[in-house]
Amino acid sequence: MRMKGKKTIFFIVQNLDILPAILFVFIPYVIVRLKEAAIKKEKSKRTQIHSFLYNVLYKKFHVPLVLVFNLEVAAFQDAKQHEPFVSNFLSKTRGKFFVDIGANLGRYSILLSKNYERVLAIEPDISNMWFLKQNVKHAKVNNVEFLQCAVSDENGEALLYFGSHAGEHSIFRKQQFGGRKVQTRRLSSIIRDEQVDLIKVDVEGAEWLVLKGSEKILPRIKSWVIELHDASRKRELEEWFTDRGYSFKWLEKIHIYAHRC
Repeated sequence: MRMKGKKTIFFIVQNLDILPAILFVFIPYVIVRLKEAAIKKEKSKRTQIHSFLYNVLYKKFHVPLVLVFNLEVAAFQDAKQHEPFVSNFLSKTRGKFFVDIGANLGRYSILLSKNYERVLAIEPDISNMWFLKQNVKHAKVNNVEFLQCAVSDENGEALLYFGSHAGEHSIFRKQQFGGRKVQTRRLSSIIRDEQVDLIKVDVEGAEWLVLKGSEKILPRIKSWVIELHDASRKRELEEWFTDRGYSFKWLEKIHIYAHRC
């Protein structure tokens, strides 16, 4: 072991001229691997808790699904514990108007309410909307407005399919728990003359419908954060933004941040 250590030190001393290049490559690699490990750990934690809530309480002991949702609200309400890298990044943004599409239970609406003068929280599900309003009230936030609808590419109606927990409802992806009709609206019919600093989109696969319905008002939208649910379309999403004058970066594997320079 001592000989190996001496050889390593000797190699470093003999190659000091290339050490900066080695560190330039190695350090970012280590940082990326550490971030990926943390993401996997966070997702694994959520999967384990959700599995217990759903498979044990709901399926085995027949606890009403609404109570299971309540427990999940308590477990994942803190935005800094849920999607920590995205949350930490967004917590540093500032502006006048933030639009939260797929607000769910209000994690990001509440997190960014101190950073933006006005927040519009959009959520299609009536139960989620009730919890959203209660969470905002409990947080003593007074600059959040609420809109109950699904953002899509057409004004009309769609079937909102229920997922196994409050964050999986979707108008795009059929689920096994039934659903209900909800109002749909194009983003261009919601945001008329306002300038928007940031839009967050987490709509369980319907993100392309949101983008399609935003074309007319894109010049007034400064930046986006989108959770992409089909990883095979990453290049397509990158091209969609660059073709429309946005720069982008991936906050992690499925969250893209696009902004105008």
